[in-house]
Amino acid sequence: MKKICFVTGWYSAPYFSALGAKLQSDMDVSFIAQDSYTHQYLLQHKQKVYKRTQKFTFSNPVNNAYENTVKMDALFTSKGFGNHNFWLKYYSRKAFSFEKWIRNTWKENSPDIVVIWNGMWHYEKIVEKIALEKNITKIFIENGYFPKTAHIDPVGINAKAEIVYRANEDLLTNYDKDELLNFLEESRNSFSELKRYSQESDLTNSLTFSRFLFFIIELIFRDLPFIGLEFLSKFIILIKSKKKKYLLQSKTPLPKNYIFLPLQVTTDSQLILNSPWIKTSHDLITLVEETLNKINPDLRLVIKEHPMEDPNVSFKDLSKKFPKIYWASSYSLEELIKNAQLVVNINSSVGFQSLLFGKSVICLGNALYTKNGLAYSCHKKEDLADKCKQALENKPNMMLVGQFAKTLYEDYCVQYTRGAIQKSDIDAMAKRIVNLTS
Repeated sequence: MKKICFVTGWYSAPYFSALGAKLQSDMDVSFIAQDSYTHQYLLQHKQKVYKRTQKFTFSNPVNNAYENTVKMDALFTSKGFGNHNFWLKYYSRKAFSFEKWIRNTWKENSPDIVVIWNGMWHYEKIVEKIALEKNITKIFIENGYFPKTAHIDPVGINAKAEIVYRANEDLLTNYDKDELLNFLEESRNSFSELKRYSQESDLTNSLTFSRFLFFIIELIFRDLPFIGLEFLSKFIILIKSKKKKYLLQSKTPLPKNYIFLPLQVTTDSQLILNSPWIKTSHDLITLVEETLNKINPDLRLVIKEHPMEDPNVSFKDLSKKFPKIYWASSYSLEELIKNAQLVVNINSSVGFQSLLFGKSVICLGNALYTKNGLAYSCHKKEDLADKCKQALENKPNMMLVGQFAKTLYEDYCVQYTRGAIQKSDIDAMAKRIVNLTS
């Protein structure tokens, strides 16, 4: 019987626990729990779970060995308090400690398969590194590029997904033109606005009274003495997120000729890990607006803020600095995409959605859908003006868009009701995992 290990924090614990329960008849299932809440939740559901140990580490990792590994952790936690360098050093020591622990845990009894949600946090990246060394099969899961789907991939997610490395001739080609165009039409009609959601809606992430007491005891005596500052910073982030978000909306009608710029959440792992030269939304807006004024002053820039953006992030300063920008937060994504001359983004799923509508797209970061015939890729600001001119004059190859989208959907997407997970979602993903690893 193959051994499968789910690596999880509290966010993915309900989904992974349900998957583990479904797979227990086919595999030897275990879990690596990142935190005490996850630990107690999995014990409550009678899972075999290993809880990472928290302890002080005074050894300094050599030559900033973990800097890329902890990049996401450090930037996110610094939103509470403390500067980025402080958290880089903190998480580097924590990553060093976790690697020693996981290597020891798996020294005699490593799994055959590891399952990771996204793979952006330091403990997930370290598990991925060890899995590569030990030739352990990796499975990455993330929210899908199509509605009501999850992306499952043996290589990675987003810019590191397996489909990125597949040549155009390796995409699904056994479809005629009408079938691909019908698929694109169905895909366009299925998209809806993203709203705030919880992964646990149909899978309750709650503890019984006794398990909650065990969680409090474990947190106080085994965790807080070592992660107190981290806990406090993340608690501050949580409090800040409860503040109401006011989205900018221009009062005049939507311009006729415009380039659409959909913003991403500032703490999005796509921005932190896959955007080498654009680091903030403010920098992005400034660059695109100044470039547009150079190539065609008659083209307006239309911006839609992300509905899940941090309430403390504001663009009022840019609305005053660039009064020509149109802020379109009350308009639907579909309307803004359909009427745009061009869509510019870093690496948002909105860029992929725009391709399905036949719109030219420019990505300023590393993205899953930047292939010849799909989206344009721009790696430095000096090239943006020329890329915009080129994209405005050329439309994407819709047959290639159809082949790419159909391959992505059929080979890497599994039923997943985001925000309201159903039993049928669990059954579908468990079946795909078995097929992928058999």
